[in-house]
Amino acid sequence: MKKITLLITLVISSVLTYSQSFEIPKNYEFKTEADYDKYESDILACVDWLMTSPIHKEVRKRDKAVSFLAAYSRDNDRVNPYLDKKEFPFLLNGELGVIYIASWTKSCLTQNYVNNKEEFTLRATNQVIEYYLANQSKIKKGKGIQLFVDQKNQGNLASFVNSKL
Repeated sequence: MKKITLLITLVISSVLTYSQSFEIPKNYEFKTEADYDKYESDILACVDWLMTSPIHKEVRKRDKAVSFLAAYSRDNDRVNPYLDKKEFPFLLNGELGVIYIASWTKSCLTQNYVNNKEEFTLRATNQVIEYYLANQSKIKKGKGIQLFVDQKNQGNLASFVNSKL
């Protein structure tokens, strides 16, 4: 039991140390595929930092990280998140939309840009729910998010998300 507790403590502290050490690159630009490739590891670190950092801490850094993610994903033909704001109204909430796009981007990068709409949308929706619940007191009530939280709590999230695709 002591070994398991020690292992969990080490994993959590290494994740926190890693997430706190993320630095946003300076003077980045995305014009060619090579530019996108050059920043893949930075984007993955950015995504992890955005998803694990509390919303109310390091607000300036968060804004810069969001800008970096947006610049990377906006015109990147290899990252095409499914963005249906009617079916997924929580996307209208800026913070929740960022987490969704961050998760989708990470999925694309870690899956060698093979877009799997069903899998990535479910994964991104799960990340949004986790982030929302962890930061609920600091986030404006996301439009439509509670319905997704309820579906997850009932064990129906996968079928619910797939019905919206």
